[in-house]
Amino acid sequence: MLATILTYCSWAARGVLSALLPAPERDRIAAGHPISPPDWSCALGAIGGLVGLMLYIDGALGYMGPLGGEQAFLLLDSPKPGFGRLAGIMTWLTWHLQPEAWLYMYLALMGLLRVVAFAATRQAVAEPAILAPLRAIQWLGGRGARRRRLLQLGLPRPDRLLWESGGNLLVLSCREKQDWDELTTIKIAGRFYRLIDVADRQDGRSTAIAYRLGEIESTDVVRKLVKTDLRPPPGHHGASKTAPAGRLWYFAFGPTMLPATLHDEVPDARFLCVARLGSHALRFEKPAADGSGEAAAVATNNPSDITWGVVWQLDEGQLENLQDLERIGPDCHWQDVEVGDVDGRRYVVKLAVVDRQVLDSKLRPQRGHRDQLVEAARRHGFPGIYAGLLAAAPLHGDGPAC
Repeated sequence: MLATILTYCSWAARGVLSALLPAPERDRIAAGHPISPPDWSCALGAIGGLVGLMLYIDGALGYMGPLGGEQAFLLLDSPKPGFGRLAGIMTWLTWHLQPEAWLYMYLALMGLLRVVAFAATRQAVAEPAILAPLRAIQWLGGRGARRRRLLQLGLPRPDRLLWESGGNLLVLSCREKQDWDELTTIKIAGRFYRLIDVADRQDGRSTAIAYRLGEIESTDVVRKLVKTDLRPPPGHHGASKTAPAGRLWYFAFGPTMLPATLHDEVPDARFLCVARLGSHALRFEKPAADGSGEAAAVATNNPSDITWGVVWQLDEGQLENLQDLERIGPDCHWQDVEVGDVDGRRYVVKLAVVDRQVLDSKLRPQRGHRDQLVEAARRHGFPGIYAGLLAAAPLHGDGPAC
C-alpha cells in the first residue's frame, strides 16, 4: 500500500513539474513516464484559475467590507451628489494596490492562459515565476562555463588546416563554429566538404577544436552552404576519386584526346577534365605498323616528368571498344593509375601501358599523329611549353635519330 502511494505521489509530482517547467526541462522530466504535460498544464490552469478567482473575490470583499460603514457615514455628512460612487471606486482601486490582490489576479490569469493554450494548441505553458529565475541561473552558469571554455581554448589565433592520410581535412580552430554541423556543406578553396566529427585536441599549451571534414562531390545535394576563406595546406589534394558504379574513367594522352577520334569508337564518352600524370614522360616510342613511333606514357622515377591528357567517362562495357584504338594485346595492357586535375583533385583512371621491352627510343612519329597531339594540347589548354615540345618533335622520315 505504501509503495503504491509513493508511486502515485512520484507520478503526480512529475506531472506538476512537467506542467510548470519550460520545454527542455519539461521533456527531460516526462521522458520515459506516462505523463502528458499539456493535460497537467490544463488541469493546473483550471484549478489555479478557479482558486485565484475565488481568492480575489473573497479578498476584495474582505478588504472593502470594513470600509463600507465608514463610507455610509461619509455619505450622510456629504452634501455632494456622486460622492459615494467616487469613494467606492477609490476603495476598489486601493484594493488592487495590495500585494495579495496581485497574487490572486496572477493565479486567475495564468489559469485562464493555460486553459486557453491547451484548447488552442494542446501545449503546456511554463510557469513564469519558475522560468525567469531558472533562465537567469542558467545564463549566469553559462557565462561561467563560457569563460572557462575560452581560458581552455586560449587566445584568438588563425585556424590551422592539416590533412590526413585518408584524404580528410582537419581544421584546428580556437573557437567553436556554430554553423558547422553534419547537414552543412563547407566550401574551402573551391572544394566542398562535410563534417565527419568534432573533438578537442591539444594544441601546444592550449586546446583546439578539431573539425574533421570529408570531401564530397560538387554535385551532391547542398542543404546549407558555408563559404570560408580558408586555404588547404600545401600538398592537400583530397581523397582520390573513383568512377561511379557502372562507369570508368579513361586517361587519354594520344589522339583519343580529340573528341572526333574517340567518338568514332565510343560515341557516348563524356569529357570529365584535363589532367596530368606525374612521373611519366610522353615519348613516341610505341612501334607502329609502318615503322613509325606512336605516343606512349613511359613511367620514370622523375616527379618532374608529366604527361598531360584528358579524362573521359564511359560505361564499363565500352572499354572493349578502345582495345583497337590503344592496341591492347600481349605488349600493351590496362593499368589503374592516379592523375590530378589543375585544381589538385585526384582521379583513379584506366591507362594504356606499353611493356618496356617493346619500346624503341629511335622511333619517330608520323606528321599526322604528332599534329593530332598538338591540336589536342592547344584545344584543351595544356601548358604552352608542353604543346611546343610536341610540335618540335622530329618526324618519321626526317633523317636518322641522334
